[in-house]
Amino acid sequence: GKTVIKYVSEKAKNSPGKEDAVPELPEVENVKRKLAPRLAGRTILSAVVHKPVVAYPAEERFLAAVQGREIADTRRRGKFLILLFKDGGKIVVHLRMAGRLTVNAPQQPPQPHTHVVFYLSDGNELRFADARRFGRVWLIEKGEKDVYTGLEKLGLEPFDERLTPAYLESAFARRRIAVKQALLEQTVVAGIGNIYADETLYDAKIRPDRSISSLSREEWQRIVESMRRVLAAAVIKRNASAGPEYREEAKAYGAPFQLRAYGHENRPCGRCGEPIVRVRIGGRSSFFCPNCQRES
Repeated sequence: GKTVIKYVSEKAKNSPGKEDAVPELPEVENVKRKLAPRLAGRTILSAVVHKPVVAYPAEERFLAAVQGREIADTRRRGKFLILLFKDGGKIVVHLRMAGRLTVNAPQQPPQPHTHVVFYLSDGNELRFADARRFGRVWLIEKGEKDVYTGLEKLGLEPFDERLTPAYLESAFARRRIAVKQALLEQTVVAGIGNIYADETLYDAKIRPDRSISSLSREEWQRIVESMRRVLAAAVIKRNASAGPEYREEAKAYGAPFQLRAYGHENRPCGRCGEPIVRVRIGGRSSFFCPNCQRES
């Protein structure tokens, strides 16, 4: 489809980018790292669903199906969290815009908008809260065709060695969209959202509104390398227990991670001093330096 590029109105500038602040790969990865040691080997004794719309299957079936299941592992795929049961089933969680998944002691007061609670065998509670009710919790049984979550449609993870410039060129062959829109396509690259797409392109010195048909193989290579540096550094910044694959990538990014483009409208670019601008590309807020990130 045709890329829509608009400079943002003065009214919209009052809350730059807030509509796009959704947990992405680094945030979900760190939720996974915090949950994994607290859930492994625990059994769900029972559960309660306060807001049926967020859970699948329907409430009674959901509650009966999770009871007595042992959690073997916690994983991340794209922006999804996956609790793997020892018997092969799984719970898939998408936090969407405001969801939170936490392990709490029973004496801790529940957060507002807590919609699902799993009571664990160690006495703690796994709680899913979501003020906006966009998040979802799905139960998928072993052998069941997953037509609900979208997991089966996800593309490669950013750190997958198969994610190469050639892979991206092939995936977007004959497409006429901006590179920013391309990075948001979860069926090609899983886990990147609006924030880290902007940060990736800033690091790579490529304008977000560049047509993908205009990118050279060398520019795709820069995008891949920048994507990995940015995501690795963000994971490190948010969790000191990040694994070696993130630490090695993060070394190339330099100082402690901070957003350098996203949300920085009218602030000086850290490289050249020119103001960062904000535009809308395909309906999404995008931030970039028009001096450092040139059209070609």
